Amino acid sequence: MIGAGAGLSTSAGFVYNGDQFRKHFSDFEAKSGFWQMTAKNPKATYACINRGEALCPHEIERQSICMDADIGNVINQLK
Repeated sequence: MIGAGAGLSTSAGFVYNGDQFRKHFSDFEAKSGFWQMTAKNPKATYACINRGEALCPHEIERQSICMDADIGNVINQLK
């Protein structure tokens, strides 16, 4: 399982963590718990590409890919 798919809309200016996400979707964050789901599944990988706020809890560091970058630039480099 890779959790990066939903985060790709970051290129449109929306991120799945941080103040704006919590302000508008705190109920979704509380229900989903991306970090908790990753911690419970040893086969899961948490991916975060977010300029200025690419982070994860210490508990899932070994299962995480965090890049302090602009998702749009990252996608363009993959083309």
